[in-house]
Amino acid sequence: RGEQKRQFVREGYVVVRGAVPQRLVDAARKHVNSKMGELLKGREAGAWDEDLNRGEDGDAMEAVMDSVAGHPSIAALLQDSPAWGYVESLVGEGNIYGYNKGGQVRPNFPGYPTEEEVKKANARWHVDKNKKAHIYPFNVLVGVMLSDVPEDNSGN
Repeated sequence: RGEQKRQFVREGYVVVRGAVPQRLVDAARKHVNSKMGELLKGREAGAWDEDLNRGEDGDAMEAVMDSVAGHPSIAALLQDSPAWGYVESLVGEGNIYGYNKGGQVRPNFPGYPTEEEVKKANARWHVDKNKKAHIYPFNVLVGVMLSDVPEDNSGN
């Protein structure tokens, strides 16, 4: 963990592969997929080709994912896994600030971005909830991928 801490200080992030047991990832993905399936029921077969991150579909997807956020399978990704210890090793035991016993789930559907869209996306950053009137402070952001990310620009 010593080298990972140094990387975190140096780079501002660290990747810890395997920090969350596969059984927890599988349970969370099953719940998320179930809720996404409910949203897509009754849609035409080509619904997967639509951009569900924009417009009315995007609003519906965001509402569904917000409802998933507090599910025990999502909370377990951090609180019931070694990831909790990794976070505490960075911020100090008992210093995980603002943890709400849940998480934020945001699927990123595959697409075919133009070169300009990729440049634009890579040039900006955001803090979650930054579009709201209230800023939600936090001391570390933990991301758990529920699917494989085999190459650049194929995940979120």
